[in-house]
Amino acid sequence: MNIVAIKIINLTKTYFAHNEKIEVFKNLNLSFEYGKLYGIMGHSGCGKSTLIKLIGMLEKPDKGDILIEEKNAFMLDDMEQSKLRNAKIGFIFQDYLLDEHLNVYDNILLPTLLKPNWKSRNNEIIELTKKYKIDKRLKHFPKELSGGEQQRVAICRALINNPNIILADEPTGNLDKKNEEIILNDLKELSKKGKCVIVVSHSDVIKNYADEIIDLEEGV
Repeated sequence: MNIVAIKIINLTKTYFAHNEKIEVFKNLNLSFEYGKLYGIMGHSGCGKSTLIKLIGMLEKPDKGDILIEEKNAFMLDDMEQSKLRNAKIGFIFQDYLLDEHLNVYDNILLPTLLKPNWKSRNNEIIELTKKYKIDKRLKHFPKELSGGEQQRVAICRALINNPNIILADEPTGNLDKKNEEIILNDLKELSKKGKCVIVVSHSDVIKNYADEIIDLEEGV
């Protein structure tokens, strides 16, 4: 039996837009285990990306709890949340969120700066960037990269701290079919090595890789 990485309990999240209350989630309950790849699917606006942000403590729920390795994430203060996020979670964002003032090398290095050994990560960065075929672009800035290259930089940044939990929001949205398969195969291999991998996707291709598909519909 796999160990539970994330447990979502009675999660409720609402937004207000144009004076209208929009209920994204209502008493949502989910569990995610280590050693599995999960595909999060559903129509546009169903809350796929919001769910990733809530799990990653980038947004707060209105009600409910999210347990990360049995720690209630929203009972922690901001500093404790930051430490938990940095230690346990790697993010691959849909819009990359690369720092435009940093080159590829420094963007990947960024999540390591809270680690005591951050100055000695050069070999790991070289190894990762070779794997994702961006090792020749280390001194380039995000604006000098294609969308696919920026996505691969974002993936390397997510993996540099060897996180136990990987949250990926449309990680292959800007990649061709060949590179999409490479990335999804890599994420699948990470899950086989014991990681909890959660992938938001609008593409049915994720069904070929996921151990479980979670289809969000009307907040449940």
